[in-house]
Amino acid sequence: MVPINPEMLDSMKTILLLDDHAMVREAFAAVIRERMPHARLLLMPTSVQALILMSRIASIDVIVTDYHMPGIEGAELLRRIAAERPDVPIVVMCSTCRQADVDDAFACGAAAVIHQSSNGSVFIDTLRRVLAGERCISAGDWDAPPADRGALCAECGMALLTPRQAEVLALVGEG
Repeated sequence: MVPINPEMLDSMKTILLLDDHAMVREAFAAVIRERMPHARLLLMPTSVQALILMSRIASIDVIVTDYHMPGIEGAELLRRIAAERPDVPIVVMCSTCRQADVDDAFACGAAAVIHQSSNGSVFIDTLRRVLAGERCISAGDWDAPPADRGALCAECGMALLTPRQAEVLALVGEG
């Protein structure tokens, strides 16, 4: 394997980051800004907005997207991204994917799949490997039963944070 030169790959790369959860989107953006300071970030909260932006911006070097987005999601979103920008590698982030979703992501054009329980170093290493033309997958419990992926609040019915999400939130709070 050829060693990866981070400075060469990071300089002036444009990264489109899609996630419908502002906190998650901002946390991943903070990791990118810290470890790839020369990268240009485009942050989108919806798949529809991202598809519109992709049709208007010529220079996108990598697209990072949550697999489960409202509206257009999962395999359909990946198919549309790949059809619109076949030359741009796609990195899929997911915390609730099953192995079948991972397989579908690769079949629909993903260059990498990252489990959202991965740390920032794994995330940045994956981005750099994809920018260098590699395909990869992070470790993760892809077939964990839904009950192990996070509970619902008994009072309001909203999803509670997983331990990893709580850790990321604490790190974002610390700056």
